[in-house]
Amino acid sequence: MNRLLFILLLILTFDLSAQDYPTINSNGYKSDIIDFIKSNKALRDYDFILIKSEDSYWYKIINYRLVCFKENKVDLIQIVEKKKNNKFNISNQTKGDLAVYQVLIDSLRTMGLFDLKVADLNTDKLDSLGNIHRHSISDGKSEIFELYNSKDSWGLDVYEPKEYYDFCGNRNLLIVLNSIDLFNRKWKIKTIANNGFLSPQFGVTLSRRFGIAAKRIPTLRDSGLLF
Repeated sequence: MNRLLFILLLILTFDLSAQDYPTINSNGYKSDIIDFIKSNKALRDYDFILIKSEDSYWYKIINYRLVCFKENKVDLIQIVEKKKNNKFNISNQTKGDLAVYQVLIDSLRTMGLFDLKVADLNTDKLDSLGNIHRHSISDGKSEIFELYNSKDSWGLDVYEPKEYYDFCGNRNLLIVLNSIDLFNRKWKIKTIANNGFLSPQFGVTLSRRFGIAAKRIPTLRDSGLLF
């Protein structure tokens, strides 16, 4: 009996510490932050890293938010890159709740974010006569998700997903928008604004970030699939 209890305890311990990370389907995406991670021993030793950032021509800095998993722990790390000289600074780091961020990863995977390809994000619109309409946005912002482990990396750069979703209704853009919303709600460190100062707000929801009071986009949380 004691031996059986010991074996069950080992199984439970293994299940609690084992992490089921998404498979990274490397797509050749190149980025400065991945190069920096590879050059930094402490960062490249993590088992799995989820990275969220935003970029625009007008930004002086890029603020990278990293959710870093290793065995049975998770660290939240903020890294700032000065675009003028490509210098990196680890500006903040704190422990995260493993259960919360495991659910975040699982939710993003279930939503299909990590399966998206550039070809899935077409922004053309067809009218009833089959004519193609295109929408042009100048000086906008890109929303970027990246994944990293010791063997592979993946990235997705989506330009102004909210405005293009409103224009063409591509449901894959809605996946991106819901992913941004979910990530922002779960991120628990005050972020550095892209002008270099601390932002007074963080974890901002889509309705506030994009000002979409008049036309609210549906989310998976509405259907009860997300917490």
